[in-house]
Amino acid sequence: MRVQEPETAVLECSRCGQLNRVRLAASGVPVCALCGTPLPAPGEHVPPHSPHSYDDGGEAERLDAATQWEAVLAERRAMQQTLVYRAWSHPAGKALIRAVTAVGVFWVVLWAVGFSLPTVAKETLASFIGFVRRTPVRPLKLDRSLNGSLEGKRLFPDDSPWNTRVDRAPVDPRSRLILSTIGTDVPLAAGFGGSSGFQYVLANSKTKRFPVMFMLNGRESDQGRYPVPSSASTIASQPGRGVLTPPEEDARRDIIVLDQGEGKLYELSQCIRRRMALRYLYQADGGAIFDIHSNRLRPKGWRSLDGAGLPVLPGLVRYDEVVEQQAIRHALRFTLLNSRKAFVAPARDHVGRLSSEKYPPMGMRVRLRPDFDLSPFPRHVRVVLKALQTYGMFLADHGKDLEISGTHDVRWSGLDFSTLKWVRARDLEVVRMSGIETDVD
Repeated sequence: MRVQEPETAVLECSRCGQLNRVRLAASGVPVCALCGTPLPAPGEHVPPHSPHSYDDGGEAERLDAATQWEAVLAERRAMQQTLVYRAWSHPAGKALIRAVTAVGVFWVVLWAVGFSLPTVAKETLASFIGFVRRTPVRPLKLDRSLNGSLEGKRLFPDDSPWNTRVDRAPVDPRSRLILSTIGTDVPLAAGFGGSSGFQYVLANSKTKRFPVMFMLNGRESDQGRYPVPSSASTIASQPGRGVLTPPEEDARRDIIVLDQGEGKLYELSQCIRRRMALRYLYQADGGAIFDIHSNRLRPKGWRSLDGAGLPVLPGLVRYDEVVEQQAIRHALRFTLLNSRKAFVAPARDHVGRLSSEKYPPMGMRVRLRPDFDLSPFPRHVRVVLKALQTYGMFLADHGKDLEISGTHDVRWSGLDFSTLKWVRARDLEVVRMSGIETDVD
């Protein structure tokens, strides 16, 4: 017997367009099998823009868009509750991100081209970064590298002006006239000891090299990387030349470093170390690099740590020579309060303002008279006076009259050099000078 199938109808959902087959005899309101929307009965009139209308004017799409937008807003509200987003959107967080980005870009540019710029650009760059703070030079370490012994070795070749004997050289015809401008009764003075003088450091291949930014005499400075050990503290020009300033005062320092293995002498004038972020930046008024195996002089008109453009270290009275070697086999350096506006080799420049020929020029060499009696002096003082008789001393810079330069070394404390004042200007002689230059242009 054949079973009669119930009568059905196909109704289209007005919302999603799904065709639904429903039984006409079924009780209840038929709904769409896809979206669950109630379906109109067959033959029922559906008002325009009704949710059940086949032509609802896009109302269903608008309802879907509103639902989706509410979901997006809910997701954003949930994201805004997270700590990262709140920190990112906060004004302070935005400012921090900008600052970190700016600092990063600045350091990349500075590292890439900062130390290859011309001197004028370096000065502008240094004045721009005003946020850097000064860092005191570390306290001195009394190690073998500080004022270390050269074991009798002389700087520069044997035929260098520093190492040439002048005990038999002729006297300059204007010797008495020149010395009279100083004062015949002016005594010698020791510019070295336990509280005054220069300090030098012995470097090696392991010593770190740093680029130096020259702020004053950039055009007269030797470019390159300078070895600056942590113990390379030197004399401070304030409050007085030759007086060590406590590290916390952060005074500018004159730095002298000798690398015997490399054969180079490095001298920096008024150097200061500044800390920038995670690294150090060294600034100096000027710098000079000397080849200790050559007699080559600096260009004419170029100064160095000395106003005369001479190296400082070869002319110092050092402890290792006076006490250990008991002999000084090179010329010394000294200063005067006034000088002539001229220079003579090996000097390369002048700092004087006097034009009269009776005044001493930079580079002038004087010696102690050969017949001067050294027997009354202590042995360590005789070492210095013997060097003055044999090699003499060069006028290298302005300072106290007839002050002989030497090292600042605590080991001098047990030695007394006050007897140097027994030697007066009248006991000296000016070695004959030739080729005095007044024009440095």
